[in-house]
Amino acid sequence: MNAQAMNFPLLPASLSVLALLGTAAAALAIAIAIAVALATGRSVWARRLILSGLGLAAVYGLALGGFALSSDEVSLPRGAEKYFCEIDCHLAYAVTSAERGIALPGVAPQHGEFWRVRLRTRFDETTISARRGREVPLTPNPREVAIVDARGQRYPPVTVPVPDDGSVALGTPLRPGEGYVTTLFFDLPRDAATPRLLVSEGVPEALVLIDNEKSFLHRKTYFALAP
Repeated sequence: MNAQAMNFPLLPASLSVLALLGTAAAALAIAIAIAVALATGRSVWARRLILSGLGLAAVYGLALGGFALSSDEVSLPRGAEKYFCEIDCHLAYAVTSAERGIALPGVAPQHGEFWRVRLRTRFDETTISARRGREVPLTPNPREVAIVDARGQRYPPVTVPVPDDGSVALGTPLRPGEGYVTTLFFDLPRDAATPRLLVSEGVPEALVLIDNEKSFLHRKTYFALAP
């Protein structure tokens, strides 16, 4: 991938959410039907419904595992964008700069040295649905951010007192076409090998959404921090 590369999820979030909601609704309906069958002494129907419920769970599990196992691990170069689907639009994230050995006045790193990473958030106006107005602001879903080294060790951002550099907090609402840059600091050992930035969904349901990189066995899309 070149510096203008883009990384989209294979399955749109709208379909993934619909699959989860549809499966949950069907499972609830089956559970109610089982309770009614048992209450009315229709054990044969209850067994059939139980088998149907197990089949439904198996199909969803196969879809969840199939997308996860078919995914690829990706390391995006500087400036390349990783897209997150917000149902009716897309947000694009990219690392614009990464520096190590940052000195902060009055603050000493606990692990080795400070890294400063600037992360750009952009509301891609070309991905909005016909129903969304261009003046309607979007509040992004929560994100989890961490640097991951070659051993899989995770280092979340640290809160440090720094001068105002125009940084905008992640999760700040924005309109189509708008964007901002967030400055993040990390405390890493000096010998941390191949550190890469991981930005992922910060909502618990992401664990059971089909083709979400937080689901079990799903491979991740990272941002390379090397020059």
